[in-house]
Amino acid sequence: MMPLGSIHKQIMTDDKGQPVSVVIPYHEWLELERAVLSQAHGTDSSTLRPYAGAILLSSDPVVYQRQLRDEWT
Repeated sequence: MMPLGSIHKQIMTDDKGQPVSVVIPYHEWLELERAVLSQAHGTDSSTLRPYAGAILLSSDPVVYQRQLRDEWT
């Protein structure tokens, strides 16, 4: 994979000189796209599996939240 600093980019600006888009050679775009798509996205569901299920609360969450907020006043 090519280092990000070696991308040949041309920054396009508007009338005020503000950057609005970037133009890069198509072959470099394909390489960037391939690199991004090869990276793992999201979370592996197997790492969350032990935490799956329902929880039982000993009190109403809204009542508990109000109690905590009352402690600060």
